[in-house]
Amino acid sequence: MSETLEIGIIAEGPTDILVIKEIVENLISDQYEFTCTSIQPKCSAVFEQLNTELGTGWSGVCRCLLEMKKQSNGKFDQHIGIKRLNLLIIHLDVDVTRQSYKDGHLRNIDNNLPCPSIQCPLPLRQRNQCPSDCDIPRQRANAIRQVVLNWLDNCTPQNLVFCTPSQAMDAWVFAAFFPDDIRIRQNKLECVERPERLLKSKPKQKRIEKTVTDYRKKIVGSYCNLWSNVRQNCSEAERFSQEFLKVLNTVET
Repeated sequence: MSETLEIGIIAEGPTDILVIKEIVENLISDQYEFTCTSIQPKCSAVFEQLNTELGTGWSGVCRCLLEMKKQSNGKFDQHIGIKRLNLLIIHLDVDVTRQSYKDGHLRNIDNNLPCPSIQCPLPLRQRNQCPSDCDIPRQRANAIRQVVLNWLDNCTPQNLVFCTPSQAMDAWVFAAFFPDDIRIRQNKLECVERPERLLKSKPKQKRIEKTVTDYRKKIVGSYCNLWSNVRQNCSEAERFSQEFLKVLNTVET
């Protein structure tokens, strides 16, 4: 590949965009030149016809996808902006499975949220012994992926890569910087609800606040080199890496 790869990102928020760009930097390494376009939130000029008031969070992702589908006469994969991309990353945290469309102030959508509850089969007293092959995070991630496919009527481009952290992107940040934490040793991190609280619980000098300012200061430039920690300890991170590299190997510039 001699030309620059064009990678589009549709994500819940600006901090997620920063993390995903660091991950892409790690996975592509020095192989190719690339640019990452933030489609949602804060649409780039390439997608300037999109509504700029879509909001953030999972509902912003939903509104963005539905609007792009509408602009392309119901065929999301034929959207003019998507067709010019080499890769498209759609990010949604797995904890979205517990949300409802009423929570996101969305109407006229098939009632597939919240998803059916997927519970850990272990008794509460044994959950500190979670097996390494636990597939609960995978089941939950598959559920939210299916929700997105339903939004798009299964009309997705072949260069799509899902990014579905369990339970949220904060878990991937935590795994990068605190790989020796007991929750990781017990294989429980991907089942921790609201993992952002783990980041806030650290001593002040190590604490990471979920703000663009703090992420740029503490994550950008360093997270890229810590991605192996996340792949080792978060099954959905390893899944994203493998699926990203698989699509990367098929694209042509």
